[in-house]
Amino acid sequence: MYDDWTKVPYYQKNGYDAYSIVQHKTFNIGTIIRYLWRAGDKDPDTIAKDLYKAIGYLDLTISYYSNHDNDKIIKSGTESDNMNYIVNQMHILNTAFNDNTSISTFKHIAINRLTSIGNLHGYNEKQELAISHLNVCKDIICNFIDTNFKNFNNLV
Repeated sequence: MYDDWTKVPYYQKNGYDAYSIVQHKTFNIGTIIRYLWRAGDKDPDTIAKDLYKAIGYLDLTISYYSNHDNDKIIKSGTESDNMNYIVNQMHILNTAFNDNTSISTFKHIAINRLTSIGNLHGYNEKQELAISHLNVCKDIICNFIDTNFKNFNNLV
């Protein structure tokens, strides 16, 4: 048993761990990222289940952001701090998912959408953009499932 979830092998990629991305995110967004990060690595037979769980959290988060005036998605700090944070996250994703397999490319694109949430400026714009990023991430996951799992309903 592991004392620290960041050291679990399926949360590690090329020297980086999922915690390096999720530590500054809300619970739901962090959970979505963790399900995407580990999909296919924790147990190759449960990749669709992990993706289905990510979709569940995406639906909850989209519903919450759509029905609340929510400042929690806004990352505090200066524009320079936020830019450094974004550059760091992009470096982690580019390094962690660089093997050019379809699953790594998919994870990179989906997680990239999620890391953008809370790093943009303009309060009114952020909520709309966050919802947009969440919806695009959900579409990316659903398209990946449709392409790779013909009998998805039998897998969940």
